[in-house]
Amino acid sequence: MIMVHCIMGSLADGVEQPQWIKELLEIAPSARNKEVLEVITGNAAARARRNVFLARITPMQKLQARIRSLIALCLFAWSFPATAAVVFVRWLLHKLVGKPEPRVRPNGPRKTLVLTGAKMSKSMHTARHFSRIGWRVVAIEHHKYWMSGTRFSNCVDAFHTVPPPDVDLVGYLKAMRRILAKEKADIYMPTSTALLEVYDALVLDVLPPGCVPWTLDAATTAQLNNKARFSALCRDVGVRSPAYFHIATKQQLLDFNKKPEIFKGKRFLLKSIAYDCISRSELFTLPCDQARLERHVESIDLDPTHPWMLQQFLEGVEYSSYSIVHRGRVVAHADTKAELNNFRYGQVDSTQMWEWVTAFCAAGKYTGNLCFDFIQDTHDGLLYPTECNPRISSINTQFHDHPALATAFTDPESIGKCLKPMPGSAHIYWWWGEFWTAVTGGDYATWWHLVTAGKDGVFDLDDPLPFLFYNYLQIPVLLMRNVLGGNPWKKIDFCIGKLIEMYGD
Repeated sequence: MIMVHCIMGSLADGVEQPQWIKELLEIAPSARNKEVLEVITGNAAARARRNVFLARITPMQKLQARIRSLIALCLFAWSFPATAAVVFVRWLLHKLVGKPEPRVRPNGPRKTLVLTGAKMSKSMHTARHFSRIGWRVVAIEHHKYWMSGTRFSNCVDAFHTVPPPDVDLVGYLKAMRRILAKEKADIYMPTSTALLEVYDALVLDVLPPGCVPWTLDAATTAQLNNKARFSALCRDVGVRSPAYFHIATKQQLLDFNKKPEIFKGKRFLLKSIAYDCISRSELFTLPCDQARLERHVESIDLDPTHPWMLQQFLEGVEYSSYSIVHRGRVVAHADTKAELNNFRYGQVDSTQMWEWVTAFCAAGKYTGNLCFDFIQDTHDGLLYPTECNPRISSINTQFHDHPALATAFTDPESIGKCLKPMPGSAHIYWWWGEFWTAVTGGDYATWWHLVTAGKDGVFDLDDPLPFLFYNYLQIPVLLMRNVLGGNPWKKIDFCIGKLIEMYGD
């Protein structure tokens, strides 16, 4: 926060600004917004702290991480011949006797979609939808993920890598400006990862003339992505949301715990406002024993540049939704039960969720991709939103067999009744993720039912190569890097194509 105030003061008072700020504001004037600057400077501060924490990793922790990575690499190497053989046989049979996915052949020049986030399944699915209606698809990813499985898709016409924006924001924006102009983009579609939505929204400032963005502006993105501000916004527009407290310092948190009357007999969950792939699975609640809280506070990254929140703790079933919104109207919508560790997507068609989402989106008159997480309270049966993610969600994989999803982006005005996943559409899973769960948990019956009744989140008989490269190049390269670096990791997230490392990207 101090850095933000200094920058805002320099902007107002004409004080000499750092060179990178001058260059950033010249390229992306939207970065002048206070909430946007908070995200940029907060992430920079968090990255500096991560480097300090990484330096504290012990040799034994590094050794354990390397051993885990080597074991995983051996498993991938062992399974590759059989997997490749099965994929080849299925593809060959499909070519000989199957029915290929119909594709539109456009009259005249093809329009171009520029798509970011190529390492993730949701980007692969978006590329396939646009390719089926005859568009050129240009996929983009950060340099680290040059081996993204999506680049090998027959639905992708060009692939580029760019600097990671949280490391080199100016370089990222310059690269995006160059690529968007070179590829003559008609639509810019960021399929962002958590933490990077605001950076991708700043690309709106460098779009070539005539390019339509399918993302919210940077200021709105920053507001919705901030869990505390999103909760306040829900209250302001009159939609249901849990009670919350904004926590900016460790001492404030300790003081809160000494005044149990503040909580009015309810429990509150401690959550990082910024995305944290490690702490998000922890369920630490207040009020609690003061000594226990003091120990926990020492293990978390909490200060004014990285604030946390206390959100009313609700017990019940968790859900998530994904909506394509145009001028406040939801033109496509899917929902699913939420599972933090196992990604299994299937439509539940919740009326409560639909009513809440449509009311919120109409109030904000948004245009873009919006995801919401909910929990259905066991006490009153109502659904409460816990956070908003202003980006495309992997829930879009539920539209894998929908023939009209791309139209929701190319011609949203033509959409009458809101698009939802096709009736009877197979649920989505990730083969390796489920196999890993079966091996470690021993529940082979559930695994067999899932893989025989559902559909893998990447595999497609008309486009089989991404499945092989995604699982046998993209993930193994990340594991090999980990063997060299030794950063402890929690899991392989096959849905977003990442190794979830401690203090990783």
